[in-house]
Amino acid sequence: MGLIQFVIDNPVKVAVGVILLVMFGLLSLFNVPIQLTPDVDVPVVTVTTFWSGASPQEIESEIVDRQEDKLKSISGLKKMTSTSSEGMAGIKLEFPVGVDKEAALREVSDKLRQVPEYPVDVDEPTVSATDNDMENIIAWMILRGHEGVEVPKFKTFIEDNVKPILERAEGISEVNVYGGYDREIQIEVDAAVLAARGLTLRDVERALRRQNENISAGTILQGKRDFTYRTVGQFTDVRQVEDTVVAYRAGGPVFVRDVATVIDGFKKQRAFVRSEGDYVIALPARRETGANVLSAMENLKRQVETVNREILEAKGMGLELTQVYDETTYITSAIDLVKSNILYGGLLAIVILLLFLRSASATGVVAVSIPISVIGTFLVITLLGRSLNVVMLAGMAFAVGMVVDNAIVVLENIYRHRTMGKPRFQAALDGTREVWGAVLASTLTTMAVFIPVISIQEEAGQLFKDIAIAIAAAVGLSLLVSVLVIPPLAARTLGGDDTAARGDKPWFLGTWVASLVTAINRSTAARAGVVAGMTMLAVTGSWALAPNADYLPAGNQNLIFGILVTPPGYGIETYKQMADVVEDGDPEDPLDGLRPFWEADHDAELAAKLRPVQLHVGSDGAEVRTVVPPPIENFFFVAYGGTAFMGCTSAEPTIVTPLVPAMTRAAGRIPGVFPVFFQRSLFQGGGAGASVDLEIRSENLDDVVGAAGALVGTIMGRGFGFPSPDPSNFDLGRPEIQLQPNRTKAADVGLDVADVGFIVRACIDGAFIGEFNDKGDKIDMVLKVAGLEGASPHDVGYVPIYSPSGHVIPIASVVDFAETAAPEQINHIEQMPSVTLSVQSKPGVPLQETMDELENG
Repeated sequence: MGLIQFVIDNPVKVAVGVILLVMFGLLSLFNVPIQLTPDVDVPVVTVTTFWSGASPQEIESEIVDRQEDKLKSISGLKKMTSTSSEGMAGIKLEFPVGVDKEAALREVSDKLRQVPEYPVDVDEPTVSATDNDMENIIAWMILRGHEGVEVPKFKTFIEDNVKPILERAEGISEVNVYGGYDREIQIEVDAAVLAARGLTLRDVERALRRQNENISAGTILQGKRDFTYRTVGQFTDVRQVEDTVVAYRAGGPVFVRDVATVIDGFKKQRAFVRSEGDYVIALPARRETGANVLSAMENLKRQVETVNREILEAKGMGLELTQVYDETTYITSAIDLVKSNILYGGLLAIVILLLFLRSASATGVVAVSIPISVIGTFLVITLLGRSLNVVMLAGMAFAVGMVVDNAIVVLENIYRHRTMGKPRFQAALDGTREVWGAVLASTLTTMAVFIPVISIQEEAGQLFKDIAIAIAAAVGLSLLVSVLVIPPLAARTLGGDDTAARGDKPWFLGTWVASLVTAINRSTAARAGVVAGMTMLAVTGSWALAPNADYLPAGNQNLIFGILVTPPGYGIETYKQMADVVEDGDPEDPLDGLRPFWEADHDAELAAKLRPVQLHVGSDGAEVRTVVPPPIENFFFVAYGGTAFMGCTSAEPTIVTPLVPAMTRAAGRIPGVFPVFFQRSLFQGGGAGASVDLEIRSENLDDVVGAAGALVGTIMGRGFGFPSPDPSNFDLGRPEIQLQPNRTKAADVGLDVADVGFIVRACIDGAFIGEFNDKGDKIDMVLKVAGLEGASPHDVGYVPIYSPSGHVIPIASVVDFAETAAPEQINHIEQMPSVTLSVQSKPGVPLQETMDELENG
């Protein structure tokens, strides 16, 4: 007995198989991980090293150059880039797809251990297998305070008490804390008093370092037990620091409290996060790889409620943790849209089948193949370890119209045999046997087109693998349905008993097609002409109508993001003033700035008064429309590392783009600042969807800067917007005061360059002298000269110091002050200085056309 005969004779067994397939498919649907886009495995390793207070030039020469010299020989390394900025060095190592990440991490760590040495204050390098700070972020939370509560001071409390609770949420891998003040123990020395006591800053440093130690001495066996001996001297209380003896003089011991004030305070503020006019602390949450985003978000929301109820409210701190960005909102809407497309596509397919088959029973038999194939595909997705995302669902939407093809072929042939007067069972058997080979060949050719995509390991292959899996699985299941399910079902439900008897005639369209085919087949020349003509028409039409290539669609994600390109050297207070300008605009105009936009979220009358903007629309962006932007749901302004960026979400998730010109207009009011805003792309974390990166590198930094500057002018002259540069201020140096020691004079009073550098560090940011142990938390201790906040070079130069030669002298007597300009950031590509320009495509212009214009220009 053949397989087809077996399924026709055993419909119960077939029904059980179908029920099991559908049941396990539905179970898989409810358990498969859900996320916005597929996971893309980018084999990148990053090395981050911190050196507090160091300039980009020092970072480059003392850290980056040494690390790059060792890392360049790593096996399989594809590309090496680095960034040297104030206080931080970052190196990104790119590897070919398919490399063993764990092996790469081990080799990178081994190479870093070969770096001979670092300066004393440099932190241990950290190595991670990721390169994108925005990667896997599914939610942003904001810690706000009630009126009068200074939120940034609670950063340490949040790190110790809130962050761990949020990270307990299943599916959440990490929660970071941005903004706020970092705690610091400051020993503020009165320079005049210290010099009058005949003491130097080095004396204070040595005393504090030598007293701040825990030293293990070993064990001694006494009876049955070993007793551990340990000298415990590490500072755990500020009073211990104050009571440290610096030296003995004729009048007795000189304590730290005699020459300095010890403050349990905060480090100099170098960054802030501001939301809707308030200084806040931001907490982004990252999901675990492969986690179900919807489940992870629900778990995170429960933890947020726990934090508010059991920690913030219970302690009466006047703080509240709120969630301001939720990726699942976009995921849910995107997935619902694709699901509705699948549903409507299936219904349309059934309607078309009914029109052409003109039989309710035949249409019903074919329609069964759609849900069986689609639901069964969810089981395949789970078995292959894939996630349910918009790309996967798009593939399933494409497959809805394809899964009925095999069923139609089999059913039509069965129907033909019925019209020949055969019984249902015999018609089902003969009709299926005749065409199952052709159906198999057709299915295999379709699958052969998509299956190779699954084997592509590059980024494009990883992105579109889910489409190939969805279509191949659905079409493969449709083959099984057409051969194993359609025959027994048709044998019991398909009509056609009296079709031949009543002389049923084909539909007029079928008659017309049949007559056309007959006419073509009357001569060999006609057949050849039609084949050749249709082939040429297909080729010519494809070539003429093919659009220019683009990489990925931008989507309509509800997030506007922008960078403010500022002159180098801006201080934190200047960035705060910039935030005021952006938010409040003209104080005399209540509708100016962005504040009315977020206040309009709760005020319909104010929303109607919002200032309109001009929006470029159309394929070429030539048409300009005046529209009123939607209210803003959430707004943020961030300053960090000498740069500023800002963004917002729309109160109307489907209307987002008009906020780009609104944000640009608000930021454009800041003098000397160039704003670059865009709607965040669906597929690229933080970037715009259609941009081209141009890399300029050379052995000489000045050559790179000159070439990049000329290229910026050329690009803008061709009608492109301002290309976003990295570093942002590559052609401008930040102001720098260099203190050049007079070696002869310094030696005459017993000072060397290291001593002078230590003194200057203490005058400016504070010199690191060890760590303070606060119940296990390590807090930096710094030695500072009091009274120099906002001091001029003249004030710094006249700080009195006691020299080893026994004289009290000003710093200016042994150093020369020189004002110059220095890079704010130094980038390397393959160890060479570099600048990268990111060029956005013109409105409506595909990426390929942009690349061609840039290459040929």
